[in-house]
Amino acid sequence: MVQDCVWNSFYKLIGKKYTLVLIELVNEKNRSYNELLLYSKRMINPTLLASRLKELTHIGLLTKNTAGKYKITSKGKKVCEQLTVLNSILLSDLHSPYPVCMYNKMKCFCDILHR
Repeated sequence: MVQDCVWNSFYKLIGKKYTLVLIELVNEKNRSYNELLLYSKRMINPTLLASRLKELTHIGLLTKNTAGKYKITSKGKKVCEQLTVLNSILLSDLHSPYPVCMYNKMKCFCDILHR
């Protein structure tokens, strides 16, 4: 079935809110649900965070260890590398040094990655 296809699941998930940021944050360091929630300064709704982590785990980009921390898988590392390349190509000219995004008039969540 098409809905069970990993590519189809990834394609749908990649465009969802906070997916890219979560992949990047877990790629930097293993993090628990609470660490991710605190790191985001509670910008992510707790239910949404749990849902995204479950989806990322389901398609094999993250795993959850016995200590309750999310860890990026080897597949997740490869995806993250490619996303970093895409980010540098597509977004390099979009963000400015201003504290507020010029495009959506609010602080971008992706700026959390560049603290």
